[in-house]
Amino acid sequence: MTNPLFLTQQRSPIGFAIAGPLADHFFEPAMQSGGTLVDLLSPIFGVGVGAGMAVQITIFATCGMLIALGGFGIRQLRSVEEFLPDGRHLRGISIAEHPRGWSPSPPS
Repeated sequence: MTNPLFLTQQRSPIGFAIAGPLADHFFEPAMQSGGTLVDLLSPIFGVGVGAGMAVQITIFATCGMLIALGGFGIRQLRSVEEFLPDGRHLRGISIAEHPRGWSPSPPS
């Protein structure tokens, strides 16, 4: 069984490893003179060095924004603070009383 926490921690390094080659071998050549995306996107991003990276950043940022808006549409995720306590109710509980043997730091 795969640990979901492990998968979420690996998301950023995998994204960083993929972003560079994707920009160098797909988006930058596609936005050079005569490239496949020039006719469609050059009025917005221009043509030449850096245009492909601008397209890539815009696409990825738009995807992130859509994911965030989609998450906002899920009631349980939007109101997670109501369902999951943040630990304030645990103050003053000793190690013996806590089910996992953990005690929060005393209030300051």
